[in-house]
Amino acid sequence: MNVELPPTIRTVLESQILEKYPLSALTQAAGEVSSRYRREGQGHNFQITSEVEALSYLAARMPATFAANTMVMSAIAKLYPAFAPTSVLDIGAGPGTSTIAARQYFDSVETAQLVEPNYHLKKAGVDYLSAPLGNVTWTAGKLEEFKTQNAHDLVIVSYVLNEIEPKKLGSLVEKLWAACSGVLMILEPGTPQGAGVIQAVRDLAITQNINILAPCPHSGECPLAGIETRWCHFSVRTSRSKLHKVLKGGDAGFEDEKFSYIVLSREATTPQKYRIIGHPSGTKLREVQVCSPNGAETLQVSKSHPLHKLSKKLEWGDGFDL
Repeated sequence: MNVELPPTIRTVLESQILEKYPLSALTQAAGEVSSRYRREGQGHNFQITSEVEALSYLAARMPATFAANTMVMSAIAKLYPAFAPTSVLDIGAGPGTSTIAARQYFDSVETAQLVEPNYHLKKAGVDYLSAPLGNVTWTAGKLEEFKTQNAHDLVIVSYVLNEIEPKKLGSLVEKLWAACSGVLMILEPGTPQGAGVIQAVRDLAITQNINILAPCPHSGECPLAGIETRWCHFSVRTSRSKLHKVLKGGDAGFEDEKFSYIVLSREATTPQKYRIIGHPSGTKLREVQVCSPNGAETLQVSKSHPLHKLSKKLEWGDGFDL
C-alpha cells in the first residue's frame, strides 16, 4: 500500500522548516537524533532536546508515521464502515501526526485532545501544524498519568507503548480502554520488540473479552508468537522528498515503514477470515502468506482458483474472505 502525506501539508511544512534553519543544521540534528535513537532506543530515555531536533525529526519521520496511521485507519473503515469518530484522544502525540491522519481520513472528526510530554515536539506541532491539526487541546505530563474529562470515539497510541515500563503496560492499556467510547488503535515499530508489545496488548484484550477489530482474524493463540525469525508486522510505502532524502541519508525515492498494530473496538464486529502477513509472490501460481483461524499458512492459488484474480490486487496487510 502506498500512502502520501498530502502535498499541501508537506510543501508548507518543509518550506517553513527550511526558512527557520539551514539544511546543514537540520542534517546535523537529524544525525544526532538518529545516533541517540540507536544508542538508547525508542524507550523512556529517548528525548528530543531542541527545536531544530524536533523539526528535523518531524521532516524525517512524519511522512512514514502518517502513512502507517492511515493504513490502520483504512483497516478500521473496511471492517467498521459505520465508524465516524467526532472526538480523538492522541496519547504520545508528538507533533500531532496521528491526529492529522485522523482528520484527513475521517471527515467526522471535530475535536482532539493531544497528550505529549516533550516540550519541543509539542511546540513543533503548535507552531508548524496548527492548520491541519484544527480544533485541538494540548496536555503535557507523563503519558501514563494522562487525564481526560470524557471518553473519546477514537483513541490513538502511536509508537508509544514501547516507552512504557513493562510492569505498567497492563494498567495503562486498561486506562486507555476506559477513555475509549469507540475504537482504540495502537501502533508500534515493526520489530520483534514492537510486535511483542502488541502481543501483550492482544493477550490482555482476549483475557478481558475485548473485541479485536484488526488485524487478527481470530482470538486464538497467535501463530507467530514465540517464533524468533517471524513476527506479526506490516508495511506501507511513502515517497521521499528532496529534504527527506537528505535527512535520511539515502537516495531512494521511497521509504517502506514497517509497523505492528492492534485495533480494539467497543462495537462487536465480524473479522475477515484471512489477513495477509507477507508479500504475495508468483504469477501463474500465487503464494499468499496468511493468518487465519487455522493459524499461519501459505495459500497456493492457481490460475483456475477463484482467488487468483483477486490475489493480484491484494497486498501485505490486506484482509479478505473467500
